[in-house]
Amino acid sequence: MLFYIIIVPRPTSTASPYLTCPNCSTGTYSLAGNTACTNCGYGNYSAAVSSSCTTCPVGTMCNSITTSTPVNCGLGNYQGSTGQSSCMTCPQNQYCASPTTSTPITCPTHTSSVAGSSSLLQCRCTQGFVCTYTKRITAVITLNSTLYNFNNDVGGVKTALINAVATAAGVTASKVTINSAAQKTGNRRLLELSGSHSFIDVHTVIEGAERLRGLDLHLAKHSATLHKDHSWQEAHTLSARPARPMLASR
Repeated sequence: MLFYIIIVPRPTSTASPYLTCPNCSTGTYSLAGNTACTNCGYGNYSAAVSSSCTTCPVGTMCNSITTSTPVNCGLGNYQGSTGQSSCMTCPQNQYCASPTTSTPITCPTHTSSVAGSSSLLQCRCTQGFVCTYTKRITAVITLNSTLYNFNNDVGGVKTALINAVATAAGVTASKVTINSAAQKTGNRRLLELSGSHSFIDVHTVIEGAERLRGLDLHLAKHSATLHKDHSWQEAHTLSARPARPMLASR
C-alpha cells in the first residue's frame, strides 16, 4: 500500500511594514527621531511643524500648553517678564497705554488713577490741584491719490480726508491739521499688488482727540479705494497746578 504525503506551503504575507510621520500641530514640537509631538507648555508657543518652542515675550502671555502665538495683554494690563502664562492689571496711580505694555507708566505728580487705567487721561488731579489736559493725536494716513490731486483737492480728496479723520476722532474738522503730504516710497510690493504708483503719506495732527475709530469706513464713503493704511499715536500732556483759593464773599 502506498501512502502519499502532501505538503502545503504556509502562506506568506506580502504586506510590508510602514511608518507614518504626521506634522506636529501649533503649540507643539518634536526633535529628529521622536515618535510623538510634545506640548510647548505654559509660557511658550510654536508654529506648526516646529523643532522647538519660543518663549513668550514681555507684554504678552501664552496661556495654553499648546499656544500657537502670544496673546497681547491688552490695554490696562502689563507683563514685564518673558515666558508667562498670564498678565497683570495695571496698578493704581499708573497706566498701561499699549496692548503689549511691559512697564506701567507712573501718573504725573499730584495725580492718581484707578487700577487698570490705560491712558494718561485717566490720571486725575488729587485734592487741592487742578489739571490741564492737552489731548492730541498724530496720524500718518496712506492714500491712493497723487500728490497733485491731494494738494489741489481734486475730486474733494483732501476735504474727504479731513472730514473722515474728524469723524473718526470725534472732533470738528477745524481740529484737524494737515502737516505735510509726500509721495510714498519704498513700498514696491504694495504698488505691485494695486497696480498703482500714486500712493501718498499724509501727516496729520488732531487736537482734542483720544482715539481714531473706523477711519477706513469713513474714508470709504468717499471712495472704496482711497484709504490704504494708517497709523497713529497719542501725544497727550497733563499738567497739575495748585487750585486757587476761592475768594470769600462779602
